[in-house]
Amino acid sequence: MNTLSQPNGPQLTIRGSRFAMPAFGVTILVILGCFFFLAASNPFMSFGTVLMTFFTPLIALVSMNLTTRAVF
Repeated sequence: MNTLSQPNGPQLTIRGSRFAMPAFGVTILVILGCFFFLAASNPFMSFGTVLMTFFTPLIALVSMNLTTRAVF
């Protein structure tokens, strides 16, 4: 007789916020909007300069979306 409990639920559960994907989309739109606004005022500004401003929040949102926990 097996005394180990076997979960009947899904084998992979995703933890995070349900607002992560909409926030990710809004962040991408804000980055693009800032890029076009700043590029119009300074034509020598590169996309990398604008992206570095939002780099940490962008990485945080991506990690929140991709954080998974396997349940066996």
